[in-house]
Amino acid sequence: MSFVRKISTIVVFLFLLQALSLHAQRFYQDLQEYCDHLSKETSSIPGARKDSLKTIGDYILQLRQSHKSAETLFAGNSNGTLSQAAEIWFYTALHFYKVKNIKPFSGGLHPGAINYRIVGALKRCGFLIMPAGGYADNPVYFLNLGRNYPDYTFFAKPIDYHSNPHSHFLVVPVFPEMDKIDFQQYGAEKTIPYHWKNPSLWDDTSMENTKYDACIHEIGRDLFYLAGYIRDRIKSEKRKKRK
Repeated sequence: MSFVRKISTIVVFLFLLQALSLHAQRFYQDLQEYCDHLSKETSSIPGARKDSLKTIGDYILQLRQSHKSAETLFAGNSNGTLSQAAEIWFYTALHFYKVKNIKPFSGGLHPGAINYRIVGALKRCGFLIMPAGGYADNPVYFLNLGRNYPDYTFFAKPIDYHSNPHSHFLVVPVFPEMDKIDFQQYGAEKTIPYHWKNPSLWDDTSMENTKYDACIHEIGRDLFYLAGYIRDRIKSEKRKKRK
């Protein structure tokens, strides 16, 4: 083989290798690495919280079987911090594990605006986030996971917003004070609480970024466990049917 042909072969091989690498890297590199770490951190979730996540997962699968798809709404007060982050992380985790026919949503009893500190924390995880327009009291953002993914639009909205589900859906309240709300008035089929601590106590302090990053990380870790549990249950059911 001539020297030129050898070089050409090597170049083609390297090009194919790079193409395969890009195909395997489903998300943007920083986000992919962050999600890879989240998927391996399930041992750090306390047992009682794992049990709660399994209960949520079991009900989501029940909805999926009954209605061909399952809709889960994370409910907060303002839909600006925890519930919003939960929707985004569950959306991401479902794509990471390639779980279909499950859709996450979020809403607030008294919606205000997205907390810009949460947006900053999500960006530090590797999400590509861009404002959809100019300044507004309730700004809209576009979030993207990778080059082959569509933009995901998010903004603060009421629980009964027109694009949110209105029947046969699960509500996951993210604050203890939300547990007393009767979500059946919004069409919810079931309510299963799961709480996170609000990092807002650290706003405008030297610990602000650290606390928001930790909060975002915990939400991501928990919802990666939930999505992974659902994925494993689906695979197990498929194996049983083949036998």
